[in-house]
Amino acid sequence: MLLFVPMLLGMAALFVVPLAAGPYLLTTTAWSVVERAWLHYRKDRAAAVSTGGGAAPSAPAAFGER
Repeated sequence: MLLFVPMLLGMAALFVVPLAAGPYLLTTTAWSVVERAWLHYRKDRAAAVSTGGGAAPSAPAAFGER
């Protein structure tokens, strides 16, 4: 019975690793998209304030809109 333990652990790893990779990739991708949008908004806001362009621009209505 103890001879099968390494094989069972290997089979379990083949099943669990892809299940963990999916949420990891979704989470990191979503985080990157939100971070880029936030940094772009902050950069535009800082540029508008520093040039005296009046009120800071509002947040974009849709992703990718500039």
